[in-house]
Amino acid sequence: DVAKAAWEADTFSDVALAGVEGKILSEMEKFSCALETSDVEAAKISAKQLLSYIKERNAKCRILK
Repeated sequence: DVAKAAWEADTFSDVALAGVEGKILSEMEKFSCALETSDVEAAKISAKQLLSYIKERNAKCRILK
């Protein structure tokens, strides 16, 4: 669930996270657009990618702490 993953994401911030955070923001725009246009397939693909990026970001947070 994208909302749950975003809610539980680490709040830690670091310059080293900028790349993956940019990917998250870009994918979130795609996800929002897919939801607004009721494009279920695109929303599913985007949700999967968002979860992957959030997981990547959380892993990097653990390493940087």
